[in-house]
Amino acid sequence: MNDFTAALAPKSDQINAQDLLGGDMTITITGVKVTPGTEQPVSVSFKESGKVWRPCKTTGRILMAAWGADTSAYAGRQVQLYLDEDVKWGGLKVGGIRVRAISHIAEDLRIVLAESKQVRKPVTVKRLVLQQAQAENPPARYTAETALARATEKAKEGTDAFRSWFNTDDGKDCRATGALTPEAMLTLRTTATDADAAKEEDPFGLPPIDEVLPSATDPEILAQVERDVRAASEAEAKQYEASE
Repeated sequence: MNDFTAALAPKSDQINAQDLLGGDMTITITGVKVTPGTEQPVSVSFKESGKVWRPCKTTGRILMAAWGADTSAYAGRQVQLYLDEDVKWGGLKVGGIRVRAISHIAEDLRIVLAESKQVRKPVTVKRLVLQQAQAENPPARYTAETALARATEKAKEGTDAFRSWFNTDDGKDCRATGALTPEAMLTLRTTATDADAAKEEDPFGLPPIDEVLPSATDPEILAQVERDVRAASEAEAKQYEASE
């Protein structure tokens, strides 16, 4: 049976306006294939999907105005697509894919495009900062100074604790700064060893208590008081004799 609905179904190998009903889509271009003379001469493959994007002439002119005619330079660049519900076909609003922002431009792109044979419309395309580049190169959590301070803090917990931390994500972030040099590791090892020794002296991990001298007994106190009184009396007597 020849099923007419198959001819009317959207092409499954390409993204369509319906794919953007949920919101904008940012794509990272992996390649562009140009086949002049066909109904849709440009096919853009991108990282985020197995489908392709086939830009219309309007969006194609935006790409060429931004990046030039050599499509071999497009790989790795990004485009933010959105659904423009005002796009018409055959006089009816059917919606279409348009470009909201684009990477690899120094500033926002302003271009006049033909909306119809009689109408031209100014369009502004925003400058897009590479989102994937930001994801692959997040800001560093530590500087060399703060990484060394963090490592020292962990070393003070002892050798076992330091070894466990060393291969965690936090430890790897500190190591990535280059602060944990061989010389620094020797110092950290000493710190951890000292912490181990302190724990052996006090297995409960309590801070050291200041040494307290043994308390004097009552007889010793009374004897000392008696000696002090006798010494004071003798001193007073000598002072009296000297005054006569």
